[in-house]
Amino acid sequence: MSLSAPRPLLALEHLATSRLLNPDRILGGILHPGGQQRNRYNVQLGLVDRAAALKVSGGAEVLRRSDALREKVQNLTAGNVAAIQSAAQA
Repeated sequence: MSLSAPRPLLALEHLATSRLLNPDRILGGILHPGGQQRNRYNVQLGLVDRAAALKVSGGAEVLRRSDALREKVQNLTAGNVAAIQSAAQA
């Protein structure tokens, strides 16, 4: 667990390590919907390049979490597409 991760994510990761929650169902890295961190939203949405993002306070961590989130969503999407295709062929 990362100490710099938000507390709700830490709690969910703890439940996953305790085998009380499936870790595949945790979508960490989604920013809080408040508007006070607009620079971080720009980083997460890819509206600034990675070099500029690293200059933003907390930018490296936002990039790390955003990359992990994108990868997880891509994997989930690929699994769903495969399941849909399999069901359509049955």
